[in-house]
Amino acid sequence: MSKYSRGADRERELIRIAMASGAVLAIRGAGSKSHALEPELKVDLVVFKQGRVYLIQSKAQRKKNGKEMQRFYTAATKSSLHGKYVWVEAVFIESEEEMKELMER
Repeated sequence: MSKYSRGADRERELIRIAMASGAVLAIRGAGSKSHALEPELKVDLVVFKQGRVYLIQSKAQRKKNGKEMQRFYTAATKSSLHGKYVWVEAVFIESEEEMKELMER
């Protein structure tokens, strides 16, 4: 089993746990492909549960990586996301122009 497969399986299991625990939405994305102003803010899962949004970086390896964990928390804090309230709005987009308009609000 590849490193990617192990990570993807782990993320799917975490989503299953989140949904079974009352989450209303859970999104899995490749953290390595995420984009943020802080380059170390790599998010694998986004979970919405009881008025909270959890940005989760998940690792499938058994050995703890304290340095990587610290970089993640530092990036989340610098980005003003960690411990903050956010406004959530659902938007259905059908064109790039609609996305541009939304981003200009």
